Amino acid sequence: MIMQNIAIKRLTMNDCAFKNPKSKSHQIGFNLPRRAFESMFNDLVTDESERVIAQNFVVKWFDMDNELIVEIMQAIKFYHSKGELRMVDLNHEGLKEIFNVGTLLLFRRFGIDIQVTVYPPNSEEIITNQYGIDLISKIPTRKSS
Repeated sequence: MIMQNIAIKRLTMNDCAFKNPKSKSHQIGFNLPRRAFESMFNDLVTDESERVIAQNFVVKWFDMDNELIVEIMQAIKFYHSKGELRMVDLNHEGLKEIFNVGTLLLFRRFGIDIQVTVYPPNSEEIITNQYGIDLISKIPTRKSS
């Protein structure tokens, strides 16, 4: 399988639940839908018998004007039992503020480096104009997100 180096994620209510002070979430992070991200992280999505496979990445977070928000170390995990990819370790105040339901996150992977550009909700047309419709077509519809 050829590794894609670009994918997109729309944040859901579940993804942003950890922002609620009453949240009982033990892991601050969100799901990366396999339809969009499996190719990007195919080195983690394996048939091995390990229950959880994790890899740390240097992640640079940018706003849509390409201004750096923060650069931090974060983990991507693949849970075999759930067949699920997750980005974890998101307990950073600068990031928590920008995570809102509907926010679009454009991921680019370069080995162990990841760049994430944060777009406000309803930015699908901007992303389509820059990257094409194929990228947007892989994110779940609003009804399922």
